[in-house]
Amino acid sequence: MVRSFNFEELAGYSILAITIPSISYLLLWIFGVPFIPDESILRAFFPSQIHGVIIPLSLFWIITIIGVFRVLCLKCILERKFQIFIATNHFKLTLNITGDSKDGGPELANKQ
Repeated sequence: MVRSFNFEELAGYSILAITIPSISYLLLWIFGVPFIPDESILRAFFPSQIHGVIIPLSLFWIITIIGVFRVLCLKCILERKFQIFIATNHFKLTLNITGDSKDGGPELANKQ
């Protein structure tokens, strides 16, 4: 059986794919860089220490924006489904009152 992804699952995996390497890099930067000698080539992969504050804050805001966008999209989707549900049930109720239903409706029931 083929399993399809829904929007929530895709957004969750996307956020996970972004945060795991970012947090690993940040932890290596905080706890590993002080032990790397200054003349090592590994220091080229780690920018100055001020970016140690800017990059995590940027990631936090990006993840927050993605989360808010996901919640808003889900809210819009659920509201739209609810509106369709109400409109469909209103149409069925109108059909039953006017006598256009399969059982003859209330007008035919009153005549018999």
